[in-house]
Amino acid sequence: MPSSVRCSDLEIPDEQTEARRRSPAPQAVANPAAQYPDGARLDGDAAERNRCARRAWVDITADPRSVAKPQRQHRLKADLKSVKLGDEEFEQWQYEVTAGGRIWYAIDDATRTLWVTKADMGHPSITDKGEGGGRRIR
Repeated sequence: MPSSVRCSDLEIPDEQTEARRRSPAPQAVANPAAQYPDGARLDGDAAERNRCARRAWVDITADPRSVAKPQRQHRLKADLKSVKLGDEEFEQWQYEVTAGGRIWYAIDDATRTLWVTKADMGHPSITDKGEGGGRRIR
């Protein structure tokens, strides 16, 4: 069984997630050091990864089966299209967080739960042609 994290507070679209989706993006701080009195702060790359992760969270929890941006969020293909967790089999989807970073998740409709089955900052080679499922055909 893959190492999975159960996030019971992940909800499939409701009013709260829709409100989060419509809320404006955080504003830039004029003096970032003022936010972090001990001198620690995010560098540009870390801040961008944080922004991308936040966007992924909003998109996945608002609509786990969205096909609005197929290059970013789609169901995995072939052998990877489903995953068995315990005694049940679930659809497995992928969300491209960054150019290389991916989140794979399974959708449990019965309990309205999303299971994170893989989260990686590098592109998963298993999705490349010939290694277990094949890349999406464009």
